Amino acid sequence: MKILQLHYNYICNYIIIMSNDNKSKSDDANDSEDIFDTSSPDDITSLLCPNFSTVKKSIFLFILFILISTDVFIDRMLSTKDHKYAEAGHCTTNGTLVQGVILILGYILIDTLVEMDCV
Repeated sequence: MKILQLHYNYICNYIIIMSNDNKSKSDDANDSEDIFDTSSPDDITSLLCPNFSTVKKSIFLFILFILISTDVFIDRMLSTKDHKYAEAGHCTTNGTLVQGVILILGYILIDTLVEMDCV
């Protein structure tokens, strides 16, 4: 009788342990996350510089500033017969304002293109 009682306890304990294992396995299956990260960087620029759009904007603005500051731009675009914007290869006050407006419009254009991922 005592042997049957021990055997019965052993079987009951085994069933309880197995049922607990199945519950924990089913809980683990529901709590699992995807292995693949879909938001990972996909090119070298994203890995090296996470905010690369700022660098793009800076480069384009620098190039635009260099073009606006050249004497070719001043002589060809700002020179008029009445010397309102440029005189003797140098910008007047109005010429400097025109250069600033062109730089601002260029910044707006570059910012829009970079934010829309066109550049």
